[in-house]
Amino acid sequence: MLFLSLNQGVAEGIRPLTPYGFRYLQSLIIPVSALLSFFLFALLTKARNPQPPKPFLQAFFITLSFVLTYWAATAPLRPNWLLLIGVWLTFPLLYAADVRLVGQNALISLASIIVTLILLELLLRPFPQIWPRYAQIVGSNWRRLHADIPDISYEKDGVLYQTNSIGFRGSNPVPEKVDVAALGDSFTFGVGSETPWPVQLEQVTGLQVLNLGMGGTDPPKHVYPLVGFGLNRDPSFVIEGYFEGNDFFTCYQPARPSGPRWGDRLILPDVAGSLFQTLRSGWREQKITSELTYNSVTPFQKTINGREVLLTFSPAYSATLLMDRETLSSSENWRITTGSLLRMQQLTERSGGIFMLVFLPDRTHVYWPLIRGDEALVRTLNEDMIYHWQESFGCYVLVPGRKPADLESFRQAVDRSINDQRALLTEFAQSEGIHLLDLTGPLRDLAAQGLTLHDPLETHYNDLVNQKIGEWIAEEISTLQP
Repeated sequence: MLFLSLNQGVAEGIRPLTPYGFRYLQSLIIPVSALLSFFLFALLTKARNPQPPKPFLQAFFITLSFVLTYWAATAPLRPNWLLLIGVWLTFPLLYAADVRLVGQNALISLASIIVTLILLELLLRPFPQIWPRYAQIVGSNWRRLHADIPDISYEKDGVLYQTNSIGFRGSNPVPEKVDVAALGDSFTFGVGSETPWPVQLEQVTGLQVLNLGMGGTDPPKHVYPLVGFGLNRDPSFVIEGYFEGNDFFTCYQPARPSGPRWGDRLILPDVAGSLFQTLRSGWREQKITSELTYNSVTPFQKTINGREVLLTFSPAYSATLLMDRETLSSSENWRITTGSLLRMQQLTERSGGIFMLVFLPDRTHVYWPLIRGDEALVRTLNEDMIYHWQESFGCYVLVPGRKPADLESFRQAVDRSINDQRALLTEFAQSEGIHLLDLTGPLRDLAAQGLTLHDPLETHYNDLVNQKIGEWIAEEISTLQP
């Protein structure tokens, strides 16, 4: 199973000498060490204690199997599912080998637990209302924010999310033919918005729009839904929403795009961990602090165009604006990102459609002309954007560690590099014949009017911005003929 897991990783494009490759190899340490210890202890028990062990030993190994099961089910790397199969095969193999550590009672207990989980899985899929908290628990897991679980609805931070029969945000029935396939990350999925921009686009144009956005993903992973669920519905347009803040982070490109694997669609393995997350969030209040992360932000009250606006920023996203053009263009990240976009373009054009790239700027990029002269605000950003780009085998990853510069040096650094990623993507699109819609200017115009573009403590754009994005895209595609 270890060999099959490694082989699956290679088949999916995992390269060992990259940060993602190291992450994958590190993820094997826990299950491999546990299984080796398991076998070693079992063999020692067989040699020294021919009598059946006490019940607590069997209970210990049953618990160990479920710990490994939860680890494999919640690990972000799908080849780990092969190791999960190895975990469960261990017990009947040891029993067949007459290792008394795994007795008949233990196997009966394991079998009954498995049957119970399967029955619950089959019951909750068609009838999620039986357990009202069930869908919310699953939805609260960041890795399943885009769900990839069909036919569930849950509420998070006051917003109702619903997935359709293919596991993406939307209602049923999913049409057999669509006019537009919308790809992207959480900004396309519509985190924080009741009506994400694909819905707005559909309402403005009357076109049939399929939202294939997935939270926490980047361009390489958007090829999956395009191939598995988009192209077979013959869209006239495929639109990729590229978010400047984190779509560049990836160091991994799947080699064979396809639909979601079966392991991504199981529900119950995530429930235990999500319950723990829910309980932990209950006793840990949301912090509003100048020490920013992705999920906690510093609010600033600022008067813009005569209106009081509450501004919040995510410095991990903002830190990408400090990456200069040379570093961007020479990185493995850039090769992977542009290669994925080209793949989407080729697949779309082969199917007779038009591929459009929509550039969604980070919020700091949008507000920078309005805030660069605000000493207190810029000082806080300088202190909070404590990130730098770390190079490893050609691939850059964002890690904490940048020391705050003096205020003027920081301001000049942002001025120099703030448009570099945007300019590179524009030049790339022009050279490859990709239609690009850059929303930096329109969003800056909205910000200059003193309109609120986001809700407090939310890193995503609000309903107003999603409405405008839908309208801007509608205007753009009206000029194009598929």
